Amino acid sequence: MPALKFGSVTPSALHFGGAPVSKVYLGATEIWPLAAGATLTADAGTFTLTGVNAAFLRALRMVADPGAFTLTGNAVTFPGAYAFNAETGTFTLTGNAAGLLRALRMEAASGAFSLTGNAAGLSKTFTVLAEGGAFTLTGVDAAFKRALVMQAATGSFTLTGNAATLTYTPVGSNYALAYRTTDLTSVGTGGSVVGLDTEVADIPGFHSTASDTERFTVTSTFNTRYGRFSGSSRSATEDTEVYCRKNGSTFNGVARQVGRSAGTQNLRVASGIIALATSDYFDMVARDLSGTVTFSGGDFTWGQLEVLPSDFNGCLAYKAATQSLSASTTTALEFDSEVYDLDGFHSTASNTSRQTVPASGVSLIRISGCIETASITAGNQFVLGALKGGASFNGAPNLDVEIGVTGADYLNCMSGPLEVSGSDYFELTAFGPAQTLPASPYSWFQVEELPSDLKWARARLASNFSLSAATTTNIQWDTEDADVGGWIDLGTNNTRLTVPSGVTKIRIVANLQAASSTNQLVVSMTKNGASFPGMGSFDNETAGVDSVNAWSAILDVTPGDYFEITAFSTNARSLTGGTTTWATIEEVRF
Repeated sequence: MPALKFGSVTPSALHFGGAPVSKVYLGATEIWPLAAGATLTADAGTFTLTGVNAAFLRALRMVADPGAFTLTGNAVTFPGAYAFNAETGTFTLTGNAAGLLRALRMEAASGAFSLTGNAAGLSKTFTVLAEGGAFTLTGVDAAFKRALVMQAATGSFTLTGNAATLTYTPVGSNYALAYRTTDLTSVGTGGSVVGLDTEVADIPGFHSTASDTERFTVTSTFNTRYGRFSGSSRSATEDTEVYCRKNGSTFNGVARQVGRSAGTQNLRVASGIIALATSDYFDMVARDLSGTVTFSGGDFTWGQLEVLPSDFNGCLAYKAATQSLSASTTTALEFDSEVYDLDGFHSTASNTSRQTVPASGVSLIRISGCIETASITAGNQFVLGALKGGASFNGAPNLDVEIGVTGADYLNCMSGPLEVSGSDYFELTAFGPAQTLPASPYSWFQVEELPSDLKWARARLASNFSLSAATTTNIQWDTEDADVGGWIDLGTNNTRLTVPSGVTKIRIVANLQAASSTNQLVVSMTKNGASFPGMGSFDNETAGVDSVNAWSAILDVTPGDYFEITAFSTNARSLTGGTTTWATIEEVRF
């Protein structure tokens, strides 16, 4: 049998390698590289390899713009150290025993990778990355094994098989969500830590249902990363509050919320984003302001710790000095100190009320904040709002409280995604009785950058929307401010925010404003028409204009899941169309 030279072709053999090789071929098609570094490159080219035993062996690199690679056979394998890169290319591997083995990296801009076989497997240290690409693994025994990283901006990953497995911890689920199923009784003015006995998600191992169930503890994997704690509670009629803690204490960026209602009282908190350290733990405390009350178990009572992406960008400023407020005057809140400022959003020397978007590089943000007031006489309203460039804006968070007990009020707010341009600036505002606001770890202003290509949407009321008395109503949105990805269909289902393809995790934020009326106003949300663990809700009862602001936990979803925002008012009245009655839904990435 004559020796094969590099690149030679016979009816039964293909050879790419660094040295000659002799072999008897019996109907099999093989690639035999005897030295590393064989490269297949195509500029609109096509590579096809077909045989009973078709194989690429050792250190191949395949690159296509926009080429296609096809490998078909009864025993089809790529056994060693390959990089697949496609701009608009297609890679297809089909066989009874189709396998990609050892240290593969597959990347696609808009390419597609398909692996199909009775025993289809990806084994040992794979990285699969897609920006519009699609990866499909199909087989009776389909498996991804050992240390996989799978990331997609608009890509799609599909694993199908009778024994389909992902082994070892996947990257990309950096949060825990747990809730309480039983009532927490006899909660007094000293407060009670809220234990959470059931987990919805906890891939990082932050939470335990066996001990210290109130805690979310940072693991060493996330040391020095940035994170946020959020939570929610429901209680019987009463003046109540909830707040979060780190290691049993307050911290700059800690969240607290008070509320009063003639009906069931729903409260929620979300802290500022802070640097995490191994073994830090977060929990939530519920408290009655004047007596004792029962906090209910169920979907409304939950806690969550999330870790932000490793490229997190933002600023957390807080109030370390006092500030005077005039009576019934909307005033920008000043924040004279910073926990951090990663991109020049804030100044402690001038315009300390502002979080300003950098001149370039930032196009989508979220703002959030919290305020502690001075002691306010029972029955006085206090309002926390937001301005952009000194004016109201679509998607502005806004809420108010009116407590029946004299003491400090605490208000906590969050926006959804906000489209911005360089030099846009945002402020938090206060409106209430004359007072001197204290320096406080509960008084802070957060801005966080969101990915510019994030899938998200905001629905809004431009016109007033009538609410019947004592009736829970799905809000019928009339305006679509933004819809990146296809979440909203005002013509068919104008109450719904529906998860599009390619989205696996979401967060919802909602804000309602209603005409002045006594008694209760409630904002809440449902998933596929029902309550769910991690749902957000907030209600108040004030003599003036009512504003309520709520958010969900991060939730795992599937395409087609839909969410609706509900409103409940004791009295018949209208939700106010304009800038402050809206809902956002956004994909969450890690």
